[in-house]
Amino acid sequence: MKVLLVEPPKRTWELMGECVSPPLGLAQLAAVLEEEGIEVEIADCNAQEMDWSELFLSGAQGDEDR
Repeated sequence: MKVLLVEPPKRTWELMGECVSPPLGLAQLAAVLEEEGIEVEIADCNAQEMDWSELFLSGAQGDEDR
């Protein structure tokens, strides 16, 4: 089984000014899933400078068993 965890794109005003903190909650969840033998990928749209359309396109091109 593969799991994709997504930190959705956000505008900087929604965050802490110009600071974009990493998705620590997703990282913790990923660690627990990996301990159970589940393959995990995290898509951090803010770090990858991805907007909603790019997110949907990347998901459409991903593995079918995600």
